[in-house]
Amino acid sequence: MFKKRNTRRFNYKSAVIKRTRPHKKRVLFVKRVRNVFSSKIYIMLGIFLASAIGVGYFLFFTNHFLITDIKIGGVSESTQKEIIEYYNKVSQQRKFLILKQNKTVSFSAREFEKNILFELPKIKKIEIRIKMPHTLNMKVQERTQEGIWCAYAKAEAPQCFFYDSSGVIYEEAPNSVRGSLIKIIRDSRVATASLGSAIMSLEILEYANDLIESLDTAYERPSYILIKNNDEISAGFSLGWEAQFSRSQDLMESVENLVLILNEEIGLRIGELLYVDLRLGNKAFYKWQGGT
Repeated sequence: MFKKRNTRRFNYKSAVIKRTRPHKKRVLFVKRVRNVFSSKIYIMLGIFLASAIGVGYFLFFTNHFLITDIKIGGVSESTQKEIIEYYNKVSQQRKFLILKQNKTVSFSAREFEKNILFELPKIKKIEIRIKMPHTLNMKVQERTQEGIWCAYAKAEAPQCFFYDSSGVIYEEAPNSVRGSLIKIIRDSRVATASLGSAIMSLEILEYANDLIESLDTAYERPSYILIKNNDEISAGFSLGWEAQFSRSQDLMESVENLVLILNEEIGLRIGELLYVDLRLGNKAFYKWQGGT
């Protein structure tokens, strides 16, 4: 006999999963809006780029805005010519390897003002105004000649330059100038110098000017001033002798001592004099030509 197994019956239930999907028409509408929006962006971007290229070409690659008129005021005709020559060189240089600087829209006034002071040291100050569409207005101040300065460390072949009131050398000068109408300063401290540099401090320059004026008033205008070092400065006269001064001593007192010695000690033998040493205050020494 067979035994009947007890079997459990399970009640299974099924469920249908339903997913909600957007309607087909709605999907198409969203896609269409996106396409229209994207196409408008591309169109606007294209219009912007085309406009930028057109404006750039008009400004930089056509004959519009060419600099055709340069007005220069405040300088001599020779300096005007030098400024124009320098501008012609600069105008052919290119910015970013593309743009020439011969247009008012690409010309850099500040850079030109800075560089020309090194190229032309005789120019003390320059101010440029750009007037659209074709004009540059330049207001220029030239350096004023104060005298001639010579690097005298090599006395056999000195370099001489014109200098201005601030002690800046700006132009080469002849080294054979003689006479007392122009200030001549010989500087034994220096062997060579470059244009545009300040070769004397304002203190030494002021002392040299005061020395020239004091001697001119009290005795005779010196032919030259010789700077031996920062303290010792001599004045040379037409008869070939020198007066030696020290900046540490009172200038007016030293000049008075010189006049006193010339009147009481030297007298008519002035042509035989080699130098008078006034560097020690109230003590003065002099030497005749030939060593006595």
